[in-house]
Amino acid sequence: MSPKIHLCQPDGRKSCGACCGMYNTIGATRESTDALLRARRETLTGSPCELSLDALAGYREQRLAEETPDKLLPLLRNCPFLGVLDEGTGRVGCMVHPKVCHGRDGRDLGLYDRETCENYLCAAFTHLSPREIQLIVRACGDDSFLYGLVLNDIGFLRGLFQGVADVIGLYPNDDRLLHPTIVEAVAEYLALKVDWPYGDPEAAIIGAYLPDGDENVLRRSIDYAELGLEPSRFDTILTCLGSLFDEAEDVREAEAIVYGAIYEVATRFEALIGASRAG
Repeated sequence: MSPKIHLCQPDGRKSCGACCGMYNTIGATRESTDALLRARRETLTGSPCELSLDALAGYREQRLAEETPDKLLPLLRNCPFLGVLDEGTGRVGCMVHPKVCHGRDGRDLGLYDRETCENYLCAAFTHLSPREIQLIVRACGDDSFLYGLVLNDIGFLRGLFQGVADVIGLYPNDDRLLHPTIVEAVAEYLALKVDWPYGDPEAAIIGAYLPDGDENVLRRSIDYAELGLEPSRFDTILTCLGSLFDEAEDVREAEAIVYGAIYEVATRFEALIGASRAG
C-alpha cells in the first residue's frame, strides 16, 4: 500500500467525516446525512474559500442555530463546516481546510481548533493493517457514507476474517485479500452496515455502542437468553451491526444473512488458494 494514503481522504472518490460528527445524530440515515451535508454547502453562498472570516463566522452561527440534533455521543462535536466537497461523488470534508481553500485555513472557526483537526488520528490509523486499509478503500468504491462507518468499526471487518477462518481453516491475511473477486465479495458484506434489516432504528449507525442519555457510551449487548437462545457465533458481527431482535427467528434469519456473506468470501478465497497450488 502506498504510504501516502490518508484515511480521512484516501482518494478522490470518498472520504470519512466521522470525527467531525457525520454520524452523530440519533436516527440518522444515509439520506438524512447526505441532505444535511449538502444543505451546509448550499448555505455558504459562493465559495467558502472566497468568503471573509466574518462571513464564515456568521455561517457557523446560523448553522448552529438551525441544527439542534439529538446526539448519539454528547461529547463528540458536530462541526458545521463538514460538508459535501464533490457534488458528483458526494465526497465529504472540511469546507474551510487549507487543502480545499488553496492554503487559507479557516478551521479555527470550527468546533475544533486547527491544531486538533490537524493532529487527531482515529483508532483506524493505529489498529488497521495496510492491507486491511487497502481492502476497505477498494471495497467501498465511491461511497463515503459506507466508508466512514466501516473504517470506524474494526470489529466488523475482523469478524468477517474470523468467520472466513472458521469456514476454510485459514485466517485471510495475505495479498489474496486484494484480489478483485475477494474485494467484490467483501463489498457485499460491508454493505450490510447500511442495509441491515435488524438494526436499531435510533443508534445502529454506531453499531456496537449505545449512548446512555448522559455523557457515557455503553457497549451494546444482545440478550440471547431473553430469546431462549445461546449466544450467536456471529455475536461480534451482529453487535457491530447494531442489531435489535424481537424473537428467536429474527436471530436465525440474521445469522443466515451473515453466514451467506461470509461463505461467499470464504469460497472465493479458498478458490484462489487452490489456483495458486495448482499453478
